[in-house]
Amino acid sequence: MVAEFPVFSKVTLEDKSFFDEFNAQFPPYADWAFGTLMTWWNAFDDLEASRLSGNLVIKSSYLSMGKVPMLVLLGNRNIDSAMATLFAYQAQHNMRQELLSIPRYTIEAISDPQRYHIVEDPDTSEYIFSAKMHATLEGSEMAHVRWRVSQFNRSMEGHQVEIRSIPLEALPAKLLLINNLHTWQQGIYKNDNERIEGAVIDRALVIAEDIGLHSLCLFIDKELEGFALYKLLPEKHANVNHVKVSYRYPNIFRYMLNILATHLQDEGINFLNGEQDLGIEGLRIYKSSLRPVHQLKKYNIYPKS
Repeated sequence: MVAEFPVFSKVTLEDKSFFDEFNAQFPPYADWAFGTLMTWWNAFDDLEASRLSGNLVIKSSYLSMGKVPMLVLLGNRNIDSAMATLFAYQAQHNMRQELLSIPRYTIEAISDPQRYHIVEDPDTSEYIFSAKMHATLEGSEMAHVRWRVSQFNRSMEGHQVEIRSIPLEALPAKLLLINNLHTWQQGIYKNDNERIEGAVIDRALVIAEDIGLHSLCLFIDKELEGFALYKLLPEKHANVNHVKVSYRYPNIFRYMLNILATHLQDEGINFLNGEQDLGIEGLRIYKSSLRPVHQLKKYNIYPKS
């Protein structure tokens, strides 16, 4: 059970129902999905949470890459009072007075925004893509992707291509993905300067059944050459957590996204949450090139002196 503020309790797998019910009240941000919390936000094994006046406070050092714990406020009930309580708590515990990565629905619940410095944080905005757009690749705006997928399909003449979902409950399935993942180091570390993504994926696969993680795998000539990991979110959204490929074949990454979008659309999903770019220029350019239909924005809040 999640503790009442000012007490924080360690988040465990037994808390999934609580977090799922809480998140179902709000737009489908990927960052606060239970699986994301238990992997990325718990990357340094210090994820804690607390209930505050019907809201939720997340405590983790993920945003500082393990250096110092920071607070995130989620919810829309008596937010001004909740923020005052949290700023006082931070001052009492010699923490910087700041609330980071706050979703828009919480910002909109502030009754007197002039009392605070509220700064949009574009590095943490989540990219939302149309599943239909990336499945059909229709229209001039998708011409560059359509060409790459077409080139990949042409290169596969004479090869055996198989696409299938692999249930992640059994150990052999987990090991298949983990072992191949760690042979694709270029794909893992290209935009991962902190070198934690590989460890996060390992953690996600270990607890895949508990967090509702699904897979779609690409086999070429019976060898695993790519896979996507995703979770289902409310409102016909899917959170695309990781897309990894061997890069042995040109344009394989674009093809992997296309077959994932097609698979999810067939499953009744309308939107793909591609998460944030973390301020990494290469990721920002790439995700923008995929033509997001909108973004779920986040903000940082600081008290005015």
